[in-house]
Amino acid sequence: MGRVNRSFVLVIFIVLFTEFCIAQDQDIKQTLENNGNFTRFLQILRKAQLDQEFAGSRTKLTLFAFQNSAYDQLSLERRRKIDQLSQIDAQTFIRAHTMFKREFQLDNINGAYLEDKSMNGRPLYFSKKTESNFNFQGTFGATLYYVNGAQINNHYKNKYCRNGYLHGLLDVMHVPIADSAYMYLSQDNKDGVNEPTRLFKKLVDSLTLSYYDPVLAMQKIDTTLTLFVPSDKAMSKIPSTYRDRLEREEETLYKVVYAHIIPGQAVFTEPTVHNHGFRDGYPAGSNTKDNRVIIRKPNLDHVYVNSLRVTAEITNGNLTCRNGVVHIIDKLLGYVFYSVREEISKYARQFDQIINRANPDIVKGLTEQSQTTVFVPTDEAFQNIANLPWIDLNTMNQNITNMN
Repeated sequence: MGRVNRSFVLVIFIVLFTEFCIAQDQDIKQTLENNGNFTRFLQILRKAQLDQEFAGSRTKLTLFAFQNSAYDQLSLERRRKIDQLSQIDAQTFIRAHTMFKREFQLDNINGAYLEDKSMNGRPLYFSKKTESNFNFQGTFGATLYYVNGAQINNHYKNKYCRNGYLHGLLDVMHVPIADSAYMYLSQDNKDGVNEPTRLFKKLVDSLTLSYYDPVLAMQKIDTTLTLFVPSDKAMSKIPSTYRDRLEREEETLYKVVYAHIIPGQAVFTEPTVHNHGFRDGYPAGSNTKDNRVIIRKPNLDHVYVNSLRVTAEITNGNLTCRNGVVHIIDKLLGYVFYSVREEISKYARQFDQIINRANPDIVKGLTEQSQTTVFVPTDEAFQNIANLPWIDLNTMNQNITNMN
């Protein structure tokens, strides 16, 4: 019986070793073709007419290729943009995913963060994090790797080929633009993300030479930063009178613009853990508590950023540029222009009607005082309780009136 078991183990070893040797003899192109999960990426490779560059063993390369499942998760607009790439754009796309004359393994990432370059000089920002899971034996979790915010498949990483390494991606990377974050502001369509940001650029450009430091930070290509940019849709929610006032109050505008910057690092949404804080771009020596940029991820579907007491949602993130990464957000950070009462009147009209009958001191406090926190039931909340048989809104409103 023991002899049979030993023979069986030997056969299994021979089969696995043979498959391993065959795999090592394949080049990157053959590995992509034989896998079956990279057909969408191969279409771009062939459109670029670069597929033969990944064949043979003459030049060592490292390729980051998205898998079909990553393409399927894209919005219709981004899929259409990828499908309609010209030959030149397809070449830019492939080269931005390739490291030339490099055999890059993920073990090269010693710390949590590493910067490198692709074969066309576009930035590659590598990061990693360890998932935290808990049981009675302690903390455990897999190490996850990312490049430009796209997660690398742990089951298809460091794939050795005859001419280099292949890493499968679970997300489609945004192709980094060759310009700075500042130049990104004037581009209406950012790699399939059609969200103009010209109103924020206009605000930034209104800074005079004495307050120009944050603009220079966006323009420098020899340093790295993270920039949060409110879309034109977000900026248009601010009445023009308030925007004009902010442009005139240059010291305030200076702080507001810096509230949108994390210097020295490209911070992507996926690798960042919930409630992680970063120092904003405002010069050192200021109040460190107030000058924190905090990334919040309360669930898998939404990512938020908080800076100078304003929280905004990241509507389109991980847009890589030559000197960092840009995230499009739905609010201007650091600038509060409505009072508590004005916010209530805009978004909770039924509760606002109750306030109208409240004590004048309460109304004044909601309009004039600072550092006020109010928990406001929405109109939908009132509608939900109105359907309950034991709730009489008329009686409740009368009781509130009598309390005054």
